[in-house]
Amino acid sequence: MLAGLGGASALPSWGQAGTGDERDVTWVVENFEPYFIQSGPLKGKGIGDRVNQTLIDGLPDYRHQTAHVPILRITEGFKSGRHLAITTYLKNPADFELVHYSITSLVVPPLELTLRRADWQVIWRSAPQISLRRFLQSGKVIGVAGRRFYGEAISNIVADKQHDPKGVFTQQSTHYRNLAEIVARKRIDATIGYGAELRFLELSNPPAEPLVSVPIVENADYLYAHVAVPKTPWGEELRDQVDKVLRKQRNTPAYRAIMLDWFGHSAALEHAITARFSSGL
Repeated sequence: MLAGLGGASALPSWGQAGTGDERDVTWVVENFEPYFIQSGPLKGKGIGDRVNQTLIDGLPDYRHQTAHVPILRITEGFKSGRHLAITTYLKNPADFELVHYSITSLVVPPLELTLRRADWQVIWRSAPQISLRRFLQSGKVIGVAGRRFYGEAISNIVADKQHDPKGVFTQQSTHYRNLAEIVARKRIDATIGYGAELRFLELSNPPAEPLVSVPIVENADYLYAHVAVPKTPWGEELRDQVDKVLRKQRNTPAYRAIMLDWFGHSAALEHAITARFSSGL
């Protein structure tokens, strides 16, 4: 499609080859709500969807399409120099030889613990944050997605309990929704995800039992996402153009709302956004 989102293209057409038209760019969408929402009344209103649209609007000299690309094929696309870009990428040293990164596109609050609201109020006395290590040591069971990386701080704590079936329930998927629903049904005590993931679940399919997302003591650092493009002359030029758009847009109320609408309005997040974007990084 040209100069608009309008939905994901069929998978075989994603990303022009490295020798394709220099004006063509494919914006990647993933199966990761609410970063990318591909169906329902909130379609196209996810965090990454809105960053994509901001950049599409700001880059009129390019011809734009979107496509769903599985995560493993994103790396393959970078290696082969395809004309693709993903706006919600976390820097990974393993990709430095393959990828050019833009300045920061998103400031993301850390992963949190999702548990039943009643348990949080009674057992944890509505604590503003909970120690994951203490949670597990108390005999509680958390559910994790076996194909999702939660970061070293969380993974190291979970690994200590992986041998104990009463401590960690592992589901071989990447999905937060299923695990949160299992928490609501009281089969496990908690799972881990972004607060925005719980917000999307509540908006799209409210769980049977009210849930709450609570910060984790051992995982307090904000994350910074970037636009990632292949490390080619085409990618370098697109990265430079993306940086110009981000510098112009990311301190505007409309752009900040991309994060605040989903992550929630808080003084801590407002400060983190201002600090990061003002740094020029």
